[in-house]
Amino acid sequence: MHDLYSLMYVSQASDLQAHDLEILEKECVARNARLNITGILLHGGHLFVQVLEGHKDDVQHVFAKIEKDRRHTMVIVLTEGPIGERRFAEWSMAFYALDHIGCTAVAKDIGWPEWPQTVGRATAQAQPPAILAAMQNLLAA
Repeated sequence: MHDLYSLMYVSQASDLQAHDLEILEKECVARNARLNITGILLHGGHLFVQVLEGHKDDVQHVFAKIEKDRRHTMVIVLTEGPIGERRFAEWSMAFYALDHIGCTAVAKDIGWPEWPQTVGRATAQAQPPAILAAMQNLLAA
């Protein structure tokens, strides 16, 4: 049996419209379901924050595609490594457009003073355990 692996990254989003985000969500859900990848994707302001979970080779394969995707720039890994169990087992890809539910509230849960507008600020302030907890809280709400 393969060990489970998790990778969390932050990236600068290109100028995306609501329709672009809908397409992205559908692509993620379909691809991740095929590969048995679970996780969550947050989009707010000009940032993506995503967690991918699954077999290491599959997670790294998906992440390599993300790094080449024109919708992402400045992709930076916040944390990665083996995990004992999935945190987002029920979701092939939970997706939250934070502009619609409030970046400020989520930013406070994560421990950011405000939702950062740049990857540099996001990575400087990143606390992966707090980000994971905030993501899980969104799903529980």
